[in-house]
Amino acid sequence: MRKRIFMQDITNLPLDEALEKFINLKTAMNKSEHTIRYYQERFTWFCDFIAQKGIEFTSQINEEHITDYIISKRKKSPNLSDHTINNHLRAIRAVLYYFMDKGYTEPFHIPLIAAKEIPKEGYTKYELEKLIEKPDIKKCNFPQYRNWVVICHLLASGNRSRTIRFIRNCHVKLDERIIILDEVKNNEGYESLLTTCISQY
Repeated sequence: MRKRIFMQDITNLPLDEALEKFINLKTAMNKSEHTIRYYQERFTWFCDFIAQKGIEFTSQINEEHITDYIISKRKKSPNLSDHTINNHLRAIRAVLYYFMDKGYTEPFHIPLIAAKEIPKEGYTKYELEKLIEKPDIKKCNFPQYRNWVVICHLLASGNRSRTIRFIRNCHVKLDERIIILDEVKNNEGYESLLTTCISQY
């Protein structure tokens, strides 16, 4: 005899309550505020869309709603890139897969769309030389020097722009030639050696 699988008796769970459970889990797992906001914002946009179709509960969601959402995004913004749509889908399916795992929603597959890889045009040799050209310390202003330091640090470390923006004076230890990076993607801060251009001045 085949084993029958039943949904949990939570088919009337409102979308906002289910999302709150997901967010609470990610918060407990110590996910970064940026990551949590990413899930929350994109799934809320999806909820706003399906609400127009009368969807209020997790048990009502099916794969057609994903398809309709993608089509709607394309119609609203014809120039929207495939990568941007996939960015939305990754957040939505993370939340929905959680719902499915908990029995809030009937399981279905949510694939990403096929996105064309567009090669990014890099800087020319001349442009790179201008970017890393050391300014005259005696004549340049602070923004010019700061920009040069940031560029050199980016080239040497590969840090994300968000990580750079959250560096404060207290994070830079010139005597020890280290820099403390708190705002990183995996939420696990670490110490890094200062690039030569920073530690020299």
